[in-house]
Amino acid sequence: MLLKNGGMVRGTISELDPDDTVTIVTVTGVQRRIDMSGVRYAGPADNAPAPDEEPRAPPKVEAPAQRTPTRSYSFQSDEIPFTFVSRQSELTLYIRDRGFTPICTAPCDGKLPAGAHQLALSFRTSRPVALPELTRLSGRSTLRGSYVSNKDTRTVGWTVFGASIAVGTILSLVGVSQGAKDCLSNRCDRDDTLTIAGVITALGGGGLGLALGLRFDEPILTVTEE
Repeated sequence: MLLKNGGMVRGTISELDPDDTVTIVTVTGVQRRIDMSGVRYAGPADNAPAPDEEPRAPPKVEAPAQRTPTRSYSFQSDEIPFTFVSRQSELTLYIRDRGFTPICTAPCDGKLPAGAHQLALSFRTSRPVALPELTRLSGRSTLRGSYVSNKDTRTVGWTVFGASIAVGTILSLVGVSQGAKDCLSNRCDRDDTLTIAGVITALGGGGLGLALGLRFDEPILTVTEE
């Protein structure tokens, strides 16, 4: 679809009234309704006119009685327009409904039904992480997103965990072995220092490493109504 201001909207036209508005579902799955007064051409891309060519009148598109939704969720109420922005590149906004469905990647505009939604964010190639609370939209809003990655912390944590368990086990085994040798030589006044040090290393270092290794990424989203 070509706009009179020189813009272009790609997607699937679901409703078209030449005297009123055109409804299009964009390639990102966002449904937009545009006034025909600002539309230069609405129809198949193959028939789009050249920049200096006068467009042909668009055909009347009849909406089917029942249409299969193009998203995994359906709009049940009035749509609320929003703008999604972020200082981070490749930050994508998702909505959760039996899975995560991408909405758009910042900066972008979209619409959601009024009400509360379970939204999620992903950064570049990471998996989407749900926000801890539902996001409620009641009017045109600006969504500002950010994403705190704890990938490096998890890597350090699992490294510490593995090293602590390995070193602690070795110290414990050496201590037990040394005590057994002392008893065989009729000296059973065992020194359990190594064994105790091994247990402390395994439990203390392993616990710290496990805590760091289980640090999840943190999505942050603030909503400002305009």
